Amino acid sequence: IHMKTILVVDDNSPICRMLTAMLTDFTVISAHNSTEAMNTLRSTRVDMVITDMQMERPDAGIRLMNHCDHVGTPVLMMSGSDPLSAEEREIVAGRFLDKPFKKAQILEAINSALNLETLEEQSSQEALMSA
Repeated sequence: IHMKTILVVDDNSPICRMLTAMLTDFTVISAHNSTEAMNTLRSTRVDMVITDMQMERPDAGIRLMNHCDHVGTPVLMMSGSDPLSAEEREIVAGRFLDKPFKKAQILEAINSALNLETLEEQSSQEALMSA
């Protein structure tokens, strides 16, 4: 069975290392800003993105999340900084983790995001078959 690939994006290297250590059941690729992340997304197939909210610019994580939504890649936002604005809360709805988080929390969030995607893929394939 193919291991899912997760792109972890955070300008704080220890966070990238910690997530890599936590996510032993996945292939983890790290990027340290949204530009690096976009380059990785162009060249590598990833199953999911976990990104920090504020990196080289305050809206870096939101811009990356919008891109992932556009191309259909599940994405999870994490932040240890200020509370989200109403607009940000709307964009990240149900896909947000406060730092610090426990391993169980992140695994649960990843599994629910990836299972949701798998269910959507299955239902669209079933729709094709019954057409």
